[in-house]
Order: sequence, then structure tokens, then C-alpha cells
Amino acid sequence: MQQISFLQRLDGWINPVTIKELRQAVQGRFVISVLMLFLAISVVALGTTLLAGGRNFEESFSGGMVVFSILFSILMLMCLIFIPMNTAARLDAEWGKTQTDLIFVSTLSPWRIIWGKFLAAAILTLLMYSACMPFMTLTYLMRGIDLPTIFSALGIGFIIVLYGILTAICVACVPVHKGLKVLLAMFGASMLLGSG
Repeated sequence: MQQISFLQRLDGWINPVTIKELRQAVQGRFVISVLMLFLAISVVALGTTLLAGGRNFEESFSGGMVVFSILFSILMLMCLIFIPMNTAARLDAEWGKTQTDLIFVSTLSPWRIIWGKFLAAAILTLLMYSACMPFMTLTYLMRGIDLPTIFSALGIGFIIVLYGILTAICVACVPVHKGLKVLLAMFGASMLLGSG
């Protein structure tokens, strides 16, 4: 009996749709542009907040909480707008007349296709989070916030972004006119923001 190595077993577990989506994401300009925009906004927000605060941050014990609130708001806004929008646009493009419909052509089940797209969007969210972590470390060093608070806020925010991704996938899979999809997406976004 031939033994299967761990890497061969791992290769069978990885969803091919996730690999395809991540390859297309890193080869395209959208993800890189959004990541650079996010980093630029974070640097400007951090610099502006520190310069505007001046001596107040040195004397107070709430400077880290203020800066964390600003950076966390920027992170959530970027993740809730761009990542679900990118995921829905990619999935909606596959339903178009010019593209081959992946669900009808592939031997993969629809569940694996949707799961692969969801995992790719979750990995892109983790990429945004990893770009944000150095700034979050600075907020911890500024006093006023502790690590459990930072990690719990980031964890809850990640779950909210995952919910947004699922909502975007659901809207993209509805077989209606694009105008109605935009209305459904706006309704989903309002429900998401209303619950947060």
C-alpha cells in the first residue's frame, strides 16, 4: 500500500476555486490598489491624529483608545465596502453572457464553488487585517487600550465582514436584473450596518 504524503493530502483539501480567485486577485490591480489606499489612509489618519493630539496623548491615558477607534473604523469601512463588492462583482461576472458559467461547466459542486469564493474573500480580509496590525500595535503602546480589547474587537469585526461577504455572495447569485441586484445589495448593506 502506497503512503500518501501530507502535502499530497493537503493538495486534495485545497479548494481549486479559492486558488483561482486568489491568483486572479493578486494578478489584478484592484486588490493592490485597495491595499495601498488603505495603508495611505491609515498613515494619514494616524499622523493627523497624533499631530492634532500633541501633548494631550502624552498626558492622557485614552490616546490609544482614540487612535484605535479611528483605525478600526477605517479598517471596517474598507473591508465592508471593497471585499464584498469585489466578491460579488467576480461572481456576478461569471453569470454574464460572455463568460462561461462556472457552475454549469465545472465538475465541482455548487457548494464547493461558493465555499471557494467565500474562502478567497476571507483570505483577502485577513490580508487587510495583517496590513492593519502594525498600526494596532502602535495604539497598544500609546496606552488606554489593552490587547484583549484589541483582539476581541478585531475578531468581532472579522465576523461582521464574513457576514457581509456571505450577503454579497447571496445577492450575486440571485438571477435578477443588475438594477435589482444593486437595490438588494443596498438593502443588505443597510441591514449589515444597522446590526453593527
